Amino acid sequence: MESRVLISAVFVIACFIAESYAFVVSDECKIGDGWIAMSTADTAEDSEENPEMAIINLKPDEIALGKPFSFNLKVCAAQMVKPDRITVDATMPAHKHGMNYTPTVAFDEESNSYKVEDFLFHMPGEWEISLSTFQGKAVTHYTKVVRVN
Repeated sequence: MESRVLISAVFVIACFIAESYAFVVSDECKIGDGWIAMSTADTAEDSEENPEMAIINLKPDEIALGKPFSFNLKVCAAQMVKPDRITVDATMPAHKHGMNYTPTVAFDEESNSYKVEDFLFHMPGEWEISLSTFQGKAVTHYTKVVRVN
C-alpha cells in the first residue's frame, strides 16, 4: 500500500514538473514574424531575450474597425509556471474608455499558446492592450500600444 502511495506521489510531482517546464523561455518565446512583444512596468519590450515578457501574434494594420478578431499570445516567464488565470483587455487612453465587448481567453495545447477571441476595436486611434497573468497571489501586467486606423 505504501509503495502505491509513493508511486502516485512521484507521478503527480513528475506531471507538475513537466507542465511547468512547458513555460521555460525557449525558441517559442523569441519574437518571430508577426509576433510583437508586450512590456511590463519593469522591462522594455525591445529585448528578445527578456525572461519576463509576453508576445502576441497581432498585425495592427490588418485589424478592421467594428469587426471581431482573434490573436494568439504566449507568456514567457522565468518562474516556469503556467499562470492560474490570464485576462486580456484594451483601453483608449486618450478617451479614457475601454472596449464594448469582453474577449475570451483559452489555452491551446496544440500551439502551446493562449487564443484570445472576440476582440473588437470600435474606434480608430491608439489602443492599449493589457494582459494580466495571475499565479497565486502574484500578478504581472503587460501592455502594448497599437494604432488602429
